[in-house]
Amino acid sequence: MSIQSTIVDIGSHQDRAYLAEVADILRTQQPLIIRLIMGIFVCITISISAALVVARMQPAPRIIELPQDLLPGHLLPSRIQCVTPPNSSCYLASYSINTNGKAVHFIPDPEFRTIAYVLVEANEYTMGDLLAAWGTPTGFTQCVGEVTVFWGTHKAFFFTQSFQPDSHVELIVYALEPYQAPRWHGFISAQGYKC
Repeated sequence: MSIQSTIVDIGSHQDRAYLAEVADILRTQQPLIIRLIMGIFVCITISISAALVVARMQPAPRIIELPQDLLPGHLLPSRIQCVTPPNSSCYLASYSINTNGKAVHFIPDPEFRTIAYVLVEANEYTMGDLLAAWGTPTGFTQCVGEVTVFWGTHKAFFFTQSFQPDSHVELIVYALEPYQAPRWHGFISAQGYKC
């Protein structure tokens, strides 16, 4: 029994010496480990902050602003020629002009020779761009893959199966009177909307 206890005592003494040595190493290297962890944390924080700043610095595309005289309710531009068939004052189905590099289509009110609707192709914009430029929509309709979002006197058409902020606009329509449509509920499932 004394032989075994001596072996145990020697083993315990060596274990204690080893543990003491490990504890000394940890005590001396602990500030190094903590500094390393803090350095990694600071680098990650700075990287995330920089990414957020860069993302916010990128300007949203400027939504086309039509000259006031080309908006609904104004007289047709003088360069638009009105065809006058017999027994009619004026006939004009539609007319297009190029302004600021964009094709702008007019649907006139022939009775008053004013602009009834203005249509602008707008494939370069997304729903997110329109939200940023025009704020919260006033209405929304969805039928199969066609989504129409309303902002008072203008609306945007989207052809998509999954309507999201990054969905691209197909067409923007300006009107004289505000559109009436079901209230905007945000980006929700298409279930419940009738065509």
